[in-house]
Amino acid sequence: MKDKKSIYQELIQELKAISVPSISNIGNISNQLALIKQKLDLFWIGIYNTLEVDNRLGLYVFQGLPACTEITFGKGVCGTSAQKQAVVIVDNVLKYPNYIACHEEARSEIVIPAMHNGKTIFVLDVDSIHFNHFDQIDAQYLSEITEILKSEFLSI
Repeated sequence: MKDKKSIYQELIQELKAISVPSISNIGNISNQLALIKQKLDLFWIGIYNTLEVDNRLGLYVFQGLPACTEITFGKGVCGTSAQKQAVVIVDNVLKYPNYIACHEEARSEIVIPAMHNGKTIFVLDVDSIHFNHFDQIDAQYLSEITEILKSEFLSI
């Protein structure tokens, strides 16, 4: 069985390879998120982008069940990551204060902010049905993946 780092390294190469300039960037991001979800066996993955209304995130492209549509900065894992401009890892969402339960199946979560000109432009939200699913290796590689997604996002 491959180790986590090898899986991520291959995934990053595949993400770059499936981006096609002739289709919409939303199509590319959708494909990339689907690949990430499948390769990492995730429950849900998606992007919440910063809305024109300050201090709010809005649901953007995702793979998985329907989700929460708006999140205020500072609320839940996504809002906390957006406000602090930092990766947030939650080993057990059932014990996380201020948690927003979009899906009762979720047990752990990692959120990575994408920054541009000093502002959070979106967060990458990743959920697992397993407790303690994410660690610093996930944080490192999902941060790299967020940069790939950001290049697509900024091209829209």
